[in-house]
Amino acid sequence: MQSILHGYLGADVDAATLDGLSAAELAAAVDEPDRARVVDLLVVVEFCRHSDTDAQADRVEAYAAALGFDNPFLSVARDALIAGTEQVMADWSRFREPSSREPSLGDDADPALAARLRGLATDPAGSSDARSSTSTTASVSRSRERKAGAT
Repeated sequence: MQSILHGYLGADVDAATLDGLSAAELAAAVDEPDRARVVDLLVVVEFCRHSDTDAQADRVEAYAAALGFDNPFLSVARDALIAGTEQVMADWSRFREPSSREPSLGDDADPALAARLRGLATDPAGSSDARSSTSTTASVSRSRERKAGAT
């Protein structure tokens, strides 16, 4: 928890000295624009703890509900933790909505790199090998370096 407080939230406090918050207290303390991020963090912490207890799941759901989220992705996360990949993909397919936060290649993207990245969407599962992944990652890095140098 100390790493999350310092690295993720930027808080310079000792986690051991903090009192817990109820779901209602958390909801009162978190601004509307930050609520989705807090719910995401709750799910990540649940994953990191590798817990499959009902008590922890109930607590995450209570906090999410207090923050105004009755999100089906909580079920998806729980399925990932308990059931496995096939169930997660079935749930994800049902509940997926296009994200407005998803990055775009933009108009100034390297055309060859953009074509390679778009091609990944149609590749059969398991078809890429490590060399291809490494090459694509290197291309993305070079493209970002060129953009950073141009600004």
